[in-house]
Amino acid sequence: MIKMEIAVLAESTRLDVEVYQILITKFLNEKYRVVFRVLENVNFQGKHDLLNQLSLAIDLLCGKFPRLTLIVIVVDGDNLSGNKQRREVINIIEKKVKTFPWERIVTGVAVKNLEAWLLSDEKAIEETTAFKIKKPFKFAEKIEDPKNKMRQIYGTYCKEVKSKGGKIKRYSDFIKSLASNSNIQLISRKSSSFRAFQSELRSASKRACASK
Repeated sequence: MIKMEIAVLAESTRLDVEVYQILITKFLNEKYRVVFRVLENVNFQGKHDLLNQLSLAIDLLCGKFPRLTLIVIVVDGDNLSGNKQRREVINIIEKKVKTFPWERIVTGVAVKNLEAWLLSDEKAIEETTAFKIKKPFKFAEKIEDPKNKMRQIYGTYCKEVKSKGGKIKRYSDFIKSLASNSNIQLISRKSSSFRAFQSELRSASKRACASK
């Protein structure tokens, strides 16, 4: 099995990075042995901060991990269309990536954000929360505020677990469990932005391994 060293750069918390790592592993694990490389004590405060510091972050990654296979850069699409936001992000990244082969850069734009991807799989939500979703999210990318919707689901989960005397998971552990339970094939069918990310990840993985 081919070993792949991957670094994930996301616009906000370490939790986002860990969730992306889970989803990437689920997709690549059948063909590759994935090892994630992380810059310790490096967090970005939003999309603009990530893009402004991208050149420095890539330089640090290349210096610390010379055998790096892929660098995955993921941002939230917010309220712009996926294609428009994706093109804008790629244009910026192209100008900043100078010390790492462009063909081994993977760009993901989550519309509207990472939570929208996770909300696409109701069965995973039900498995994680142990309660039935009354109104399935047919098109999670069209939810007005996916982050808030996820917080609402977590709040209901906490009430359910507390009423039964169970142990409540921290929000971070709850989200990681949800990602682990998610069916990436289902998310891909329901989310065009996840499908685009998955396609680019597949192509970049093949190119990187072919060039070894």
